[in-house]
Amino acid sequence: MARWPDRAVDAAQVSPDTVGARRWSRGRWALVALVLLGWALRLPPILDNRFHADEALYAYWGLLIGRGQDLWLATVPVDKPPLMPYLVAGAQALFGNSEFAVRLPGLAAGLVTIPLVAALSHVLYDDTWVTASAAVGVALSPFATLFSATAFTDPVMVALGLGTCLAAARGRPGRAGLLAGLAFAAKQTGLVWVPLAAAMNTIRDCRLQIGKLRIGKSANGQ
Repeated sequence: MARWPDRAVDAAQVSPDTVGARRWSRGRWALVALVLLGWALRLPPILDNRFHADEALYAYWGLLIGRGQDLWLATVPVDKPPLMPYLVAGAQALFGNSEFAVRLPGLAAGLVTIPLVAALSHVLYDDTWVTASAAVGVALSPFATLFSATAFTDPVMVALGLGTCLAAARGRPGRAGLLAGLAFAAKQTGLVWVPLAAAMNTIRDCRLQIGKLRIGKSANGQ
């Protein structure tokens, strides 16, 4: 029997996700501080560096969409999936036509990547040090910091791909499929997350089967 604060519950009725969620809540304040640190590290490159040619192109597409001149980008040659131009258009509508506004979707995706990596590490390894190391590594990574301060499609695609894997690892295939589609809509290489998500789902199923076998053996032994 597993003992919760208010009642006794059979161990077979307690899912691994429920137990993990209770343990995971202890580190949330530390994760918030880490995200704020990531924000502080990513903000200077956004303000210091000027547009790359591709970023200027995304800004132009965003203006065409936001001003209603070409909502479907039918009058310009577009060689990228549609998600990023519309995210940029939304940021420009909210914060004006500035370099910061155009790069805001990438910054948000880069910051979201930190808790996504932490959550995925926790689900896979259920180890505090592994989870902390993964989150700190992403938050302090120079590569991740610089890419998060851009309007390139990569940060958004990576964040959505990590969300795909996390949803699959938690046994939510519908949500995983939706996020995988959005990752592809951000960048064509987002399809690389599909086999990884399938692997996450397989790992989860194997763990559940092993847990049931152990519970069955324990019950027979008693």
